[in-house]
Amino acid sequence: MWKKLLLVIVSIIIGFVSTELLIRTFSPQRILYPKWNLVNVVGREHKPDTIMIHSGPGWEYEYSINPLGHRGDTLLSKIWCIGDSYCFGYGVDTAYADYIGAVNMGVGGDGLPQETSRFLTYMQRYSYAPEVCILQFCSNDMYDPYLLVDPDSTTEFKQWIADSELLQKSHTYKLVQSISVSSKESATSFEREYCAMLDTFSLYLDHNNIRLLFIDVNYQSLQFPMLRAMIDSTQYIEYVETGYQDPSPEGHAWGQQAHINVADSLRKVL
Repeated sequence: MWKKLLLVIVSIIIGFVSTELLIRTFSPQRILYPKWNLVNVVGREHKPDTIMIHSGPGWEYEYSINPLGHRGDTLLSKIWCIGDSYCFGYGVDTAYADYIGAVNMGVGGDGLPQETSRFLTYMQRYSYAPEVCILQFCSNDMYDPYLLVDPDSTTEFKQWIADSELLQKSHTYKLVQSISVSSKESATSFEREYCAMLDTFSLYLDHNNIRLLFIDVNYQSLQFPMLRAMIDSTQYIEYVETGYQDPSPEGHAWGQQAHINVADSLRKVL
């Protein structure tokens, strides 16, 4: 009985190790560790005072997370940047927020609900209101499920997965995860809901005398007529043109020079 059980366990370990070596050799995955903490309402927060290592075939980046859980050295500033991995700066050594002395609140994979919730939550947490909010838009924001993190029976398990160095650095796990995420991606645009949420957020900021600057990745907002019409017609949102940019070796459409160019565009209106 025990010999059979031991044989099964050894076979599983050998199978996993063999699969891991094959994937690392022929289909290496992108690895990002450590991950984040799951937080009620806000969604995810980076672990304070950590160095995140982001690696893939032929490249590796280190992202320094400050004591407040944001990327970069800026703790508080009159300018707050919210967005996803483009705002955070995947695949670059320095993100545009650092170039303009702004707080980088970007979190990879976030959509407008998480971004605005984070902004409002941090205003309360820090008892501080910035003068400018820079919202970065990417086309996949329109296809997010618009779900925030609420405590449930799976939260503890999800946090354990995020904290597991063995899983997060496993190329086998990352391959299975990428396939799973791709199968769940929505083909339905939430443009109407996005615009309604953005309109509410912009009115709130205006009421509190906070400027809202809107930037998009490589003119991707042009794919959404309702969004563009809203931005062009409202006085509460200032669209800042950042142009087409060159990609990063990591694969994101904004590389290092792109972040420099975006920062230059922002300086002209700040």
